[in-house]
Amino acid sequence: MPVGGTVGSLTPQAGLLRAKLRAAVRAHDRGNHIAEWNELSAFINQIAAQVFRGIDFFPGVRFTGYALDLIGSFGSRLDLTRLLASLAHSI
Repeated sequence: MPVGGTVGSLTPQAGLLRAKLRAAVRAHDRGNHIAEWNELSAFINQIAAQVFRGIDFFPGVRFTGYALDLIGSFGSRLDLTRLLASLAHSI
């Protein structure tokens, strides 16, 4: 689900964003949902810091909304890996 022009110069930050999502997946797999939600919150904060500095507004809102939905709905591992895949295709 690539979004044209989503991240132009975000390459260094892309690895950090992916790392946050991978850490959330690992925490979920361990059953440590508090750590999972903390990682997703850190992901949201990183997205917010990069909007208009490498991430376009609408993709930033989409990623933020999806992460908030995962936190609010006790998201599944499948949902986390889909978010990671979507980020990988957009960055």
